[in-house]
Amino acid sequence: MSDWKKIYQSTSIQNIMIIKGMLEEEDVDCRILNKQDSMYVQFNSFTPIELYVKSDDVVKAIRLIESKNIEEP
Repeated sequence: MSDWKKIYQSTSIQNIMIIKGMLEEEDVDCRILNKQDSMYVQFNSFTPIELYVKSDDVVKAIRLIESKNIEEP
């Protein structure tokens, strides 16, 4: 995954999916790395889910996220 860069993280899968959908609408390819464990749901509030884009799309993706004023709750 050396060509991919982390641009966002959240403990909320809903936030990640909203941002992923927004970026994909703008033709930015995304990948999610979910390190949360479904067996230990009570501990997942501390484990971030990460969103990655290709190196060439980092600036575009960050600008899109900033333009939508998306913040972690």
